[in-house]
Amino acid sequence: MFKKANWHFGAGYLYFRSAGAAPIRVATLQGIDVDISASQKDLMGANQFAEASVRAGMKITGKVQTGRFDGRIISQLFLGASRAAGNVDTGLLIPVTDRAMQIPEGGMLELELGTATFDSDLGVIDAATGAAYVWVDKDPAVGEYSVDPHDGLYVFAEAEVGKRVLLSYVKADPSSGQTTTITNDVMGEGPTFEMVSFDGKGLFIQLYACQFNKLSLQRKNEDFLIPNLEFGAVADDARGIGRMSGA
Repeated sequence: MFKKANWHFGAGYLYFRSAGAAPIRVATLQGIDVDISASQKDLMGANQFAEASVRAGMKITGKVQTGRFDGRIISQLFLGASRAAGNVDTGLLIPVTDRAMQIPEGGMLELELGTATFDSDLGVIDAATGAAYVWVDKDPAVGEYSVDPHDGLYVFAEAEVGKRVLLSYVKADPSSGQTTTITNDVMGEGPTFEMVSFDGKGLFIQLYACQFNKLSLQRKNEDFLIPNLEFGAVADDARGIGRMSGA
């Protein structure tokens, strides 16, 4: 009797594991590509076809597309950042755009940030005309402003009191999330992780020593952000390359 061939459909499931950290499941997985290739060396003589051929070096490369941004993948597995190393902090950087405020008496406009702290200035717009204010270090004139980089105190000319302005800035909120500082590390260093990919039809792929080599974050109008990651796999010192299983 004819036996129907086994088929596989969909992106399946994907997990990353690294030493000293909890496994990470890739959420809303869009796809994963695993390419195993080898170079071939031919022994040529005077004739058109090779007299001998051997397989030379092999490599495993791949791509991952995920529908949800996971900061742990970027910080731990791509950048190799950690709290122990001092380049991962608790909290989110939150941009605020076009916050409407009125310049008070004295020309000093103080932001109410709650538990957050001021991070950096993104500019000031005149709410009535749409004209951009010019930043100055101190003593602003009409059409200018200065800002304290530590507490976010905006200062305007006395003649501007009562005007409505649109402030844009970045604040740091320590109540959730994390922020990773991208450091300029010595070449040759990079985090290694284990990858486990499988589906509901029995195809299982495990690679023991992977490294990400490219991250693409493409923002598009009327579309979702789909982070794309490219990786390569090498031999683990103790276990080898990996395993594949399928019915």
